[in-house]
Parts: sequence; C-alpha cells; structure tokens
Amino acid sequence: MLKKIVIHPFLIALFPVVSLWASNVDYVKATLVLRSLVLAVILAGVLFLLAHWATREWVKAGVITSLILLAILSYGHFYTVLKGVAILNPMIRHRYLVPLVGVLLGFMLVLVVKNAKILPSVSMFLTVMGAVLLGLSLAKIILFEINTYTSSYETPQVSVETSSSASTDTPDIYYIILDAYGREDILKDLYKYDNSEFVQALEQRGFYVADKSNTNYMQTLISLSSSLNMNYLDEYISQNGGKQSVPFLVGLINNNQLYRTLRAQGYKVVAFQTTFVDSSKADVFLKPPAQRNLAARSLLSLNEFEGMLLDTTIGKAWLDTFYNEQQTSAISTLRLPYLQHRNDVIYTLTDLGNVAKMPGKKFVFAHVLSPHPPFVFTHSGDFVYPLRPYSTGDGNDFKGGPDDYIAGYTEQIQYINKLVLNAVDAILANSSKPPIIIIQGDHGPGAYLHWGSLEHSNVKERMGMLNAYYFPDKDYAALYPSISPVNSFRVVLDKFFGANLELLPDNHYFSTDFEYGVDDWTVNFRKVNDIVGK
Repeated sequence: MLKKIVIHPFLIALFPVVSLWASNVDYVKATLVLRSLVLAVILAGVLFLLAHWATREWVKAGVITSLILLAILSYGHFYTVLKGVAILNPMIRHRYLVPLVGVLLGFMLVLVVKNAKILPSVSMFLTVMGAVLLGLSLAKIILFEINTYTSSYETPQVSVETSSSASTDTPDIYYIILDAYGREDILKDLYKYDNSEFVQALEQRGFYVADKSNTNYMQTLISLSSSLNMNYLDEYISQNGGKQSVPFLVGLINNNQLYRTLRAQGYKVVAFQTTFVDSSKADVFLKPPAQRNLAARSLLSLNEFEGMLLDTTIGKAWLDTFYNEQQTSAISTLRLPYLQHRNDVIYTLTDLGNVAKMPGKKFVFAHVLSPHPPFVFTHSGDFVYPLRPYSTGDGNDFKGGPDDYIAGYTEQIQYINKLVLNAVDAILANSSKPPIIIIQGDHGPGAYLHWGSLEHSNVKERMGMLNAYYFPDKDYAALYPSISPVNSFRVVLDKFFGANLELLPDNHYFSTDFEYGVDDWTVNFRKVNDIVGK
C-alpha cells in the first residue's frame, strides 16, 4: 500500500517556492509566499490527475508529473546558467531553448512509459530527493524564525551626558534618508548628470552640503545601524559572534543610541513605513492610508517574491519576450506593485510637512526608497511602466545594464528633488521654531556595483553620497566637507545638547565576501579610504 502512495510531485512542486523563500528569508514574509505555495500544490494536483486519467496508474502518473514539473519549474535556472557560459551565451535564446527542453522532456516521458520496471525505483528516488531538498530549505526557515523570535539585539548602553539647559529648548530633528542618492560630483563624472541646481536650492534655503562626503558602509541596513548608533559596527558584530542578519541589523536600528538619548530628553520618535526597516515600534508610526493602496492590493498583482519565482520557471521565457517586445500596454499584474511603491514615496515626502504640525519635541525618521530602483518616475513625475515583475534589485541584481540604470536614475532623481524641496519648504513653514534637518543618501547609486566584489565595482560611485544639514542658527563651524554619517549626530548632540562627544575618524568600508549560514550571514569589510579619497 505504501508503495502506491505518491507524494513526490507535491514535494517537487513546493521545493522551488520554499527554496527561494529560504534564500530570501531575511526579507520575505510568509504572507508573500502563501499564494505561491497554494498555486504550486494546485499545479501539481491538476497535472497529477491529468496524468492519472491518461495512464490509469498512480506511480506512472506521479513520475510523469514530477518530470513535467522539473522542466517547468527549473527552466529559468537552466537558462541563466547557460547564459552565464561565455561560449554559449550568443546561442542561448528562448526560441531555441524552449523546444530543446520540450524534446528532452518528451524523451524522458517516453522512456518512463516504455520501461514500467524502472518506475518504482524512479518514484522512490524522486520521493527521497524531494523530501531531502524540501526538508533542508524548511529547516533553514524554521531555524531563522527561531533565531528571530528568541534573540534580542541591543546596542551597548553608552552614556551620553547632555547639559540640563539644552533639554528644555531643543528643536525638532528630521532625518531624511534618500536611498542611493549620490554625490553631485560623482553623478556628473559617471552619469553625466548635473545635479548642481538641486544642491544650490538646498544651500539657498540655508543648508550646508558636505560636498566630499562618503558613506561609512555601502548597504542600507549596515549604514543606518552605524549612523543611528553614531559608531562603527565592529563591537556590535563581534558581540554577535561575528554574524549578521536582517533581524540583528534592524534590532540595532530600532534600539539605537540616538533614540535612547533623545527620548531621555523628552523626544518622541516619529517614523514612516519603509521597505527595509520595520519602524512600527516607533512612538508614532505613519503609513499611507488604506485607500491609496487599493489598486496595489489587487489579487492580480504579483508581489516581489512571486516575480522572482516566475523568473526561475518557464515563465522567464514569457517575461523576456514580453520585455523585449516593449509592449507598453503592460498588464496590471506587473504594474500594480510599482504603483504602490510610487504611492509610498510620494506619501512620505508630502506628509513630512504635516508632521511638523505635531505638538511636542520629535525626532522624525523617513527612509525613502528612491532614487534607488525601481525607477517609476520620469523627471516630471509621470509613471514609468516597468515590464518586469516588481523588484528593488540594485547593482548587478538590477534587471538591466548600466545604461538602463543611469537613464532611469537620472530621470527619477529629478522628480525626487522636487518632492524633497517641497518637503523642506513645508517643514520650515509648519514648524513652530526652526528645526534640524539632515538629508542623506545611505550610500550612492549602483549602476557599476557588483555585490561582494571590490574589483568589479566602482567604489567611488557606491560610497559617494548626498549629505546636507540645516541648523536653526546656520552655524556650521562643526561641519566639514568630508563628514560622514557616523559623525552626523555626534555633531548635533554636541552642538544642541551639550553632549561633548568626540568625532570619530571618517572611515569607509566596502562589503566583500558574503558568506551565508543557516540563519545569518557574514560580510568582510574592506576599508576603502584610499580609493574614495583619490
């Protein structure tokens, strides 16, 4: 009886979904995966029943189903591997590869149908293979979740002494992170884009722009963990056994030294919803009203995980053909997540002025995933119609070449500039007294970034970042052109709170040699001061 129980089609159908989830478990929530899991089971079930109807044998039907699923669900991986072989790259086209895979599948199916004696062994092999592969992926997810819910990531308690007189009359503070916003001279040299008009507009409003500034770390979560804790991360990471993970870094951000210091001074933390950081535990958490997201919550909408999954299957042939034909009447399945992304960016930058009207002292944290990909704005704010499943991929994860990246980036940054200047004007107009405003890129853009590879990346591009400061008294004597984010709030606390903190050396680290474990990852940091200083 047990020999007639065939489960491997379902194991094989679930494995690609669970494996992709396990590889991205740091970022992908279960709610984004559920629909893919259900559809995988339905696909396996329908094919299994059709195969049984055709053969009248469960074991044979199971093997046929599994072979078809392997071809359908692994095609994208197969295509990508072959395209990566230099000698084969010019010959690998979907119009050739899809028929070839079809012929190979047909050969395997005929072999199975004509050799009934091997069916039990093949079925057993597929069952063991499916169970092992699926089990390993599930184990990684389970261990990660256990680690997430049983660990508490706290930054070392560092005493920051402030003067008693400062705490009574200190200004609101706005920390606006424009993800991947590059430095003016870098954009001009590498992107042939002149951003001086925006920089001058900030200066005309009283900002100091540090025109030689570089980020301390070239990844969002690591950069923000450092800037909000006003320190480099060596000590924190070593206390965690040298390992990192998204929960670890988010913990460093949500329990950071700056928040603790300001709350002790009577501030409340106001944070906007953002992509990479769970800011929901802020004293005031702001997100777009539900009615603005109705279209993006459509059942037809592919989320980012589903887009990645589709790209690993036979669906990749459809996606690539669809993209190459430049069909501007893209179906809403592809458009809707990008619409939500646009809404999130616009909501944050237009609502900052309203936050200024809130009573009481406040620290406002707004991380805006732009001008970072995806590129959804023209220079005038019109919607760009992406023809790919939703993705926030940057560097060599970006779906397109450097020219595509630069074209999209330079269009998008122009509209972001307009939104930012409007936000600054609204903050200043609605504040009862002049605030502190810091506008930074967490790092630079990534047209020439290859993740983990210092040798194949343009380090100056990734490290050079916008870094602008508005102080109520316009006294910028404590600032200097190459100041980096690790020192931003050291200056603020010294100047406005009497903290007497020492400035740290402005060091800059490029992440190399990513090593992924079951529930965390390790990154080696290479100091690149000599490169960015040239």
